[in-house]
Amino acid sequence: MYKVCGFLMTGVLLAGLAGCGPGQRDQEITKVLELISNVSSKYRELKEDLNRAVEKHEKDKTKLTEEDWKPLTVKAEELKKIAQEVQAYKGHLDSFRESTSEDQKKRFAESYAASFRERVLELEPEELGYQVAFQKAYALSNEPGKEEADKLKKMVKEGKDVFELLTKQR
Repeated sequence: MYKVCGFLMTGVLLAGLAGCGPGQRDQEITKVLELISNVSSKYRELKEDLNRAVEKHEKDKTKLTEEDWKPLTVKAEELKKIAQEVQAYKGHLDSFRESTSEDQKKRFAESYAASFRERVLELEPEELGYQVAFQKAYALSNEPGKEEADKLKKMVKEGKDVFELLTKQR
């Protein structure tokens, strides 16, 4: 899902960034690339935390509780904040689109598109790893734990929805 959204978002951002001044453009490119990497890192952190919890509870032959899930919900909120920050950059960058020539857009795409694609391609396996870990942890949870897990799932979806909205606005 992120792959499709990422490629669409890349096109939108590349077109918008091309009209910025060189220093400003480079700073904004770096920031957007950093934000995409941050999403991958958050998924990785969630996956690793879930896998540790599953390992512990399997060893102890116990169920995950709401206390196991609550810290993950905080991390999921960070995903949503990152997506909203990318959305703010997109809004700013859209304003440059009209003043950007086709040659500028082409040169910019040649210079930076590969970096955007790499970041997006790194994101997909992290999201899939998180989903696998989530399902395993959910299956090992007690009822209050499952209720907290559902909150986590909802927060992750809200963050993801912001990214999807970015690609549909163009």
